[in-house]
Amino acid sequence: MPFESLTKNKLKQFSLIHDKKFRQSSGTFLIEGLHLFEDFLKSKAEAEWIVIDSAFEETYPEIARILQKKFLAITYRVSQRDFLKLSDTLHPQGILAAIRQPSVPQKIFGSDHEIIIALDRISDPGNLGTMIRCADWFGVKKIITSPSCVEAYNPKTVRATMGSIFRVSLYQNIELRPLIDQARNARCKVCAADMEGGSLSELPRFDSVLLLIGSEAHGLTKDLITQSDVTVRIPKFGEGDSLNAAVACGIILHEIRAKQA
Repeated sequence: MPFESLTKNKLKQFSLIHDKKFRQSSGTFLIEGLHLFEDFLKSKAEAEWIVIDSAFEETYPEIARILQKKFLAITYRVSQRDFLKLSDTLHPQGILAAIRQPSVPQKIFGSDHEIIIALDRISDPGNLGTMIRCADWFGVKKIITSPSCVEAYNPKTVRATMGSIFRVSLYQNIELRPLIDQARNARCKVCAADMEGGSLSELPRFDSVLLLIGSEAHGLTKDLITQSDVTVRIPKFGEGDSLNAAVACGIILHEIRAKQA
């Protein structure tokens, strides 16, 4: 059977996914391109709808067959011109989808040998996406963002994760000060990234740790730093003023994992 054509009304309805309030109220987010769609297929996530352009079936016949077999009822075909009205990329690959935001485990702490990342004042969606990607690389399964962080399901954030968004649980709009108390009650150490902190090479070995990271411009608040068990800084050898928060996240995660090995 052929894919159903997308009506003008549905095109208008689907375009709402570019609005943050709609994403939050509907519990959906946008993925676009082959790489993200293939990672979606490997995950347990569910799609609300899928849209392909008029050239997709000929260009990517294998994916088109999967759509025919598994997603025919929610897949729509549009002209390349109308596809551009939904697309959020400069060079679209002819496929995008609305994905249901997955539910996350209610209990944040309690597992042994676990690293949990908590982020504060991260405003750049690309930075947040790269941090999610770093977390996935180092086997971190939970990321917490404070109310001052950019939305985790922003399309730019999702693209920057390179598919890792399907493998990491995201807890959004969580106040970090009470979170520190929860960590302590669960016997989870709290480590804060701080320009005035202790040497990275002297970082102790953690069984379980909550890693706090702030923005490149502002860092963490003094309250969060003083309430942490350990503070850590990355040594500087050159003349740079600051280190990108996502890069810092990756360096510290490597050191924590190296100590756990």
